[in-house]
Amino acid sequence: MQNTWHNVLMSRSSIRSNPLVHIAAVLLIGIAIGLAYYLWFRNPQHQGPSLQSSSNGGIGIINDPPEERLQIAEPEPGQVAVEPSKKGAATVSSTETDEPESTPAEIVELSISGRVLNLRGDPVSGIQITARQFDPSTNRFSSAQHSAHSLAGGRYVINGLTAGDYQLRTTLSDRYTSATIYVRAGFLSADIVLNDGHQLRVIGTVADVVGYPLADVEVIPSRSGQRTTTDETGNYKITLMTQRNRTYSFRFRAPGYTDEIQSLSGADMVGVTETRLDARLTPAGKSEVTGMVTNEFGNVVVGARIWVNSPSLKTSYRTRSDANGFYAISGIKAGSDYQLTAAVRGLYERYIRKPVAITEGGVTLDITLTSIAGGRVVGNMVDAQGEPVPSFTLLLTSSKAAGRTLPVVGDSAGYFEVDQVPEGRLTFVTRSQPRVSIRGAELTATSEVFVRLVIDWGVHSLMGQVTDISGNPLPGVDAALTWRHEAGAMQSSSSRRTLTDAEGLFRFTQLGPGVHRLDLMANGFRRYNTRVDIGGDRGELRIQLQSDS
Repeated sequence: MQNTWHNVLMSRSSIRSNPLVHIAAVLLIGIAIGLAYYLWFRNPQHQGPSLQSSSNGGIGIINDPPEERLQIAEPEPGQVAVEPSKKGAATVSSTETDEPESTPAEIVELSISGRVLNLRGDPVSGIQITARQFDPSTNRFSSAQHSAHSLAGGRYVINGLTAGDYQLRTTLSDRYTSATIYVRAGFLSADIVLNDGHQLRVIGTVADVVGYPLADVEVIPSRSGQRTTTDETGNYKITLMTQRNRTYSFRFRAPGYTDEIQSLSGADMVGVTETRLDARLTPAGKSEVTGMVTNEFGNVVVGARIWVNSPSLKTSYRTRSDANGFYAISGIKAGSDYQLTAAVRGLYERYIRKPVAITEGGVTLDITLTSIAGGRVVGNMVDAQGEPVPSFTLLLTSSKAAGRTLPVVGDSAGYFEVDQVPEGRLTFVTRSQPRVSIRGAELTATSEVFVRLVIDWGVHSLMGQVTDISGNPLPGVDAALTWRHEAGAMQSSSSRRTLTDAEGLFRFTQLGPGVHRLDLMANGFRRYNTRVDIGGDRGELRIQLQSDS
């Protein structure tokens, strides 16, 4: 055994002393390590950062796979697609995951509510009310309608509305005329006051100056939304719902004749069920005005409104420029004091030329309109305490673009931006209750102006009861609540109106903080006014009116 171990030790000693053996051992170890490294890093799970030349010539570390691996395949549902970014790096986007998809913000449905009252403050039930939303982009009311009926106590609610301004109109009844108010969605004290009325039938005959009956003459009564035409014998008839405190004008219109206007007083028609109104039309003149409408660059202006009027002859004629910028007005009486006016809403300054003499042979008058320069208006809407007024809508007008309105819609923080605003003095108003008006800002051409609009709108309410000195409730009292605020050049104001009901009660809602003025008016009583600081807890007001006597 000892000899065996001795031989082994001697052989190992001889191996150590042989240099070729050392070299072979080192080579074998190196090959083994290299093979292990190769097998390890072929596994994608073990890939680490790779080296790549950076744009500045140095070496940078990137964590992305080599570019040749960024082959985009159509992912299956539920898979994640790897897409190269603009800088060559990879970004991850999911086509379908277990996470729920984002949904659009929920549309909040709002309501308008209030009471239907007559002039005496009595509730009126059974009245149909229709609501149409105002579209600021077209400056018109939509054809879609929401409707409701007044119930017991005259109360009504119109649900399912989106944010914005609405026109509320009642239908005619056998006792009351139609009433129209303009209200903002979410307004909860939109009282509608009906005027007493009665049906009046108007009949008549329309003829020329020698008494020859005229057919197809338009008969257009004001304040009614109705119209009719004469028959072949020149006769017409139309039924209206009239009010005692109004005057109604009737316009008689026919081609080739000057318009004739006549009036009826509602006070004169009390107790009358039928009246007669005849008309005689005068032939129009034989003169003509023609011309071209262009802007300062020589481009034709299409659709410009053009009219000529004479104060002494009490005549007015209207037309529009056609697709070639040409206009013509015929049938004009000769005169020397005409005024020629042309306008295009919001795009050009109004053109006025006077005096203009129009002879029997006619005249040619070309018109050059000057473009209105514009700018940008940004700002925010806040209440009197500086708190944001979110999602409020105003209409913006400029003194140099009469008739053009731009919508101003605040976001959730009351911030807004309006581009392409005509230069001039700016006015911000509401079309609906509360009536808001903000003035003081001015915009110059190609500039930007920041405005802080203080608005009387919030979560506060004001309620009260009006009685006489004996404590008897006074119905039908006209209650007006007004508010004013000034900050530098900016001036804000608001107004709201309602009537007290049969119990003498009135209510104003959606008020902003600050001092308001309350005015009460009733026949047979002295006018009452007081200042009320809105905000915080406030009980119901108790107000006694003093008799006039």
